[in-house]
Amino acid sequence: MTPARALATATTTPARSARAGRCRRPLAAVLLALLAVVGAPGLWPSSARAAGADPVAIEELLRNARLWQQLGRSDNVRLVLEKILAVDGGQAQALLLLGELELREGRTAEAQRLLERLQRGGDAGAVTELQQLLRLYTTDLPRLQQLRLLRRGGNQTGAAALARELFPDGRAPGALAAEFAGLVGSGSRRAASPGRAPRVAAAPKVPAASPASSDPSGQRYWPLLREAEALRDAGQAQAASKRVAEALRLVPAEPEGLLLRAELETQLGRPAAAEALYRALLDGAADAALRERAARRLFALLQGAGRHDEALAEAARTQTAQALDTGALRVAADAELAVERPSAALRLLEAALALRPRDPWLRHDLARLYARLGQNGLARSVLAEGLAATPDDAEQVYAAALAYAAMDLDGEALAALDSVREAARTEGQRSLAQRLRDAQAAATARRSAEAAAALAVADRRRAESLAWRQPTDEVALFPYARRAADGRSSLRGLELPIVLTRPVGAETVEADSAEATPTSPRGHRWLHIDPVRIDAGALPADFAQASEFGTVLAGGQPLSAPLPQRARGLNLGVGYTGEQRRWDFGIVGAGFERPNLVGGWRQDLGGRGLDASVELSRRVLTGGLLPYAGTRDPISGRRWGGVTLSAATLRVGRELAGWSTSASLRAGWLAGHNVASNDTLQLRLAGDRDWIDGPALRLNLGATLALWRYRRNLGFHSFGHGGYYSPQRYTSLSLPLQAQGRLGAWSYRLRASVGRSWTYEADAPYYPTDAALQAATAQPVHTGGRSGGTSTSLRAELERRFDPHWSAGASVFADRSAYYAPTQWLFYLRRSLSPQRGEVPLPRPVQPYSQF
Repeated sequence: MTPARALATATTTPARSARAGRCRRPLAAVLLALLAVVGAPGLWPSSARAAGADPVAIEELLRNARLWQQLGRSDNVRLVLEKILAVDGGQAQALLLLGELELREGRTAEAQRLLERLQRGGDAGAVTELQQLLRLYTTDLPRLQQLRLLRRGGNQTGAAALARELFPDGRAPGALAAEFAGLVGSGSRRAASPGRAPRVAAAPKVPAASPASSDPSGQRYWPLLREAEALRDAGQAQAASKRVAEALRLVPAEPEGLLLRAELETQLGRPAAAEALYRALLDGAADAALRERAARRLFALLQGAGRHDEALAEAARTQTAQALDTGALRVAADAELAVERPSAALRLLEAALALRPRDPWLRHDLARLYARLGQNGLARSVLAEGLAATPDDAEQVYAAALAYAAMDLDGEALAALDSVREAARTEGQRSLAQRLRDAQAAATARRSAEAAAALAVADRRRAESLAWRQPTDEVALFPYARRAADGRSSLRGLELPIVLTRPVGAETVEADSAEATPTSPRGHRWLHIDPVRIDAGALPADFAQASEFGTVLAGGQPLSAPLPQRARGLNLGVGYTGEQRRWDFGIVGAGFERPNLVGGWRQDLGGRGLDASVELSRRVLTGGLLPYAGTRDPISGRRWGGVTLSAATLRVGRELAGWSTSASLRAGWLAGHNVASNDTLQLRLAGDRDWIDGPALRLNLGATLALWRYRRNLGFHSFGHGGYYSPQRYTSLSLPLQAQGRLGAWSYRLRASVGRSWTYEADAPYYPTDAALQAATAQPVHTGGRSGGTSTSLRAELERRFDPHWSAGASVFADRSAYYAPTQWLFYLRRSLSPQRGEVPLPRPVQPYSQF
């Protein structure tokens, strides 16, 4: 007998240890003693030892070593591997297994020396595998530990992604293949094949009724079975199946052969035959260990085919729930959730937990699913039951804490972790507890910061509100210009708004008072006195240019001299501005050719998260001298112009996912003296968001879509037209960017916008209010058409407080497009009757009454 054969005979495996009687102990002792002499280093040259090694015995010992490895008995693994290496010092698989053992126990230098021995032996596969293990247990050890945490925590998606990074070739080396079999491909060549549970090799168990040692035909049974296993491991399933068939003809009922046959049936694509064999073994076997092995493989087959309900039912029937792959069940539940089938996931997890009530991760997943479905009471109950049933189970505590944390119940999660003694806690539990404490501290700090920020905002708004309600006297200078066709669409103007504002009710409260509160009612009255002077330039006397104006075309003669187009007047208005209501009444253009009464009323509405308002108004169009002030026809002397827009406007706004959105709809009727009537419908949609929000800087970006429609094109200056822009279709899209803030005694607001517009204007008769005049001039028309293009605009506002009573500011607005380029300036001075202290308000430019 060779030394290796003696060693194989003397070594007791876990599968056979229960059957090894007292009668064999003396023989084992003798053989072990013989091994100590025969296999002692230095007595045999390594080549001689390798030459005398029996490969069948070595393979049996390797199987034993792997089984001890799976059972967690590293001491026995080391003993078996050292015995193998005493016989064959270059045995590649033994060196690989021992190297992995050294790495798991933290002895990297020993593992490196074993790698060097492997490299001398020339087994490239074993060398590569040990090199991968060295990487995983050294440089990649933190990520390997993270992978274990992710899997224990139920984060299957994150674990699978990390596993693909750690095992790029789709297989985990060494014992990691079985540990992470559900995350990578088929694993190593010794890992479980698809459709079967991971295989635990054990010494064959011979049925008591027909022991092989007494049956002459059985003497060939085990060698045939070993040949079949070797062929299976080499990937030759068909040849392996033939060997098993030969073996089973010798001992038909031997369970190891039947298990191997079922395994091969699965590999050969005959799962139904494999299932029948596993069911027969499960129902007919009296040995509990055999029943569990058969059940494990049957359930793996069923679950691999997605038949989880059948696996659960069979486990309940045969009382073999421990053989279920709960990891696969959890993955199946996740798959159901991914396709929006929570009821199917719930059914799987509830049935599995009923069979495996002590499984912490099934309980974890079920609680989180209950919480996802809004059943927080059930989720808490499931976790509490698990903690009460297994209070000393650290894994149960960890799973419950993770579930609590996922439900934002950090207090309950910490309470569960604190129930475990510090010395008994796992590294994962300590890490989770620290993260939860850090999160609580961060949440507390965040709430404090948010409270401070909210208080600062409230103080700022309160100061602004108080400043808004103070009695003030304001004066402004408002020049503006637009260069176009002289005498018609050009416009230069200067307005001098003088505004007196007084709060409604009692005397005002000083804004620097710590206990200042606004008086009731909350609003103020105001008076506008705005002198106005406008100039459109002089209409050229040349007939070709003057014919576009009034009835010059009908007269057929040029003007005797250029005709200046100027107007002077006064805008007067009184009104009230409150927190929810505003109204005003006044006159625009007292002293103009066509003065107009104007006014408006607006009511703010709120509720259910909506910011809404409704407004009725009558306003003058100020885009040119003709619609603003009116003028006289140089031929007939008749006055025309002074166009007003009477409109109803509905506005609705709402916060949506951090965005301020609004929609406004205006329906209006336009009329002027000797001007054709018109109507309009205007829709505006807008959305914007604060990307930075602080006292020194607030940055806002958004988008605006505008859609207009006018019934008639009355944008010209012949008699009966209104001289205001009135396209039949107008669409514009703009992207405004706004920045505002404070710097010491200064405050500012900047708004820039870029846009694109598309328009259509219909042809328009020269004299839309006089059919006879139109007929007498051979039906002339102003030509319309399609147009559009890009546009840019800029508005800048700046204000400074000089002392508690005085502040001044300025603003500029410029709009540039293909045919429209107005520019406006505004300079203002404000005196507050009560002293203003604290944070300066944002710029509040005076608004001329004509611009309401």
